[in-house]
Amino acid sequence: KVVAGETISALKGVYYRDGVVKVLDNNDAYNIDFFLGVTTTAGNIGDKITVKRIGLLQDNFFNFSLGKVWLGAFGSLTQTPPEIGFDLEIGTAVENNKLLLNIQNPIELGN
Repeated sequence: KVVAGETISALKGVYYRDGVVKVLDNNDAYNIDFFLGVTTTAGNIGDKITVKRIGLLQDNFFNFSLGKVWLGAFGSLTQTPPEIGFDLEIGTAVENNKLLLNIQNPIELGN
């Protein structure tokens, strides 16, 4: 478990820095290299939450098509490849409610 540095919902992409996790936006050049994973629990500032980095992540909230999943705006998980900011592929949807995490290195896109 890690400490939330802000109010964070479950199923958000987050980064770890200075002892806390915060939601990461795919345009955040300052923190993109500190991507940790996807939250599996929610919490307020100071709460301990769980973040998953590898393996299968299943949630009925997901409604994916089979294929790649990227980090999007405000920590969202998206199947639309980003056109600006950073291309940070976080995994592959293997079923509509299952994401196989396979975090890649971020690639800076031409803005």
